Amino acid sequence: MDVVSAPIGCEATLEWSPDGSSLAMVDGGDRRVSVADVASGEVVWTSDYVGPLGAASAFAVAFSPDGTHLAIAYPVANVITVHNTEQFALVAEIPVPDNIFDLEFTSDGRWLVAGDVQGLVVAIDTTDWAEPAEHRAHRGSAVFHLSSSPSGEQLASLSSDGVVVWNTDDWSVLTSIPLLAAQGVEFIDETHLLVIPIHPSGAYVLTLDPVDLLLAGRQALTRSFTETECATYGIEPCPTLEDIRSR
Repeated sequence: MDVVSAPIGCEATLEWSPDGSSLAMVDGGDRRVSVADVASGEVVWTSDYVGPLGAASAFAVAFSPDGTHLAIAYPVANVITVHNTEQFALVAEIPVPDNIFDLEFTSDGRWLVAGDVQGLVVAIDTTDWAEPAEHRAHRGSAVFHLSSSPSGEQLASLSSDGVVVWNTDDWSVLTSIPLLAAQGVEFIDETHLLVIPIHPSGAYVLTLDPVDLLLAGRQALTRSFTETECATYGIEPCPTLEDIRSR
């Protein structure tokens, strides 16, 4: 096994390109972004963005699904920059409402999505990188993790008040799942989410499938109807617990 190293500092954030050929890294010291060629370990580009207050510190990075663009969030400057990955030329400079904690391209490449410190999910159309649209479903707590479903049709946002699942077609809320002290969320497939809690150790699998929810609810039942309840409500024949669970 060959091991290569890139001459950079203490990395705070790492992001692989979709094809695995490049690695984008936010340095934990000067907060600049470096992109390294994985095969050689050579740093091929280092960010030098200067915002209104001077040299800006990066926090989050994201590659587009086709690997042609790299997005970088600069929290204090309240801006996201987008670069092509050929020459790393600046493609767009997008102002955002507040400090950005996470960046994610949807899997279909249609949207660049940011989660901010005030609980906003900010969606940017990648066809023109136009003015971002702000969507709120979290109660003023930072959105610190985003995950796109495999199709890109849904997006999960995680905050201290739980998980919100969005329809990315119109940015309506599909469901809100209250959770405390979770640190990560990822789509497994179109209907299942993996949630990593802070405590205890382990993981939760959450389902968005109504059939799964119905089956889980049936299996959670501890008793059937009593004979009196069946007679009162006209339920004939009176089912056993196994009858209800198997229907």
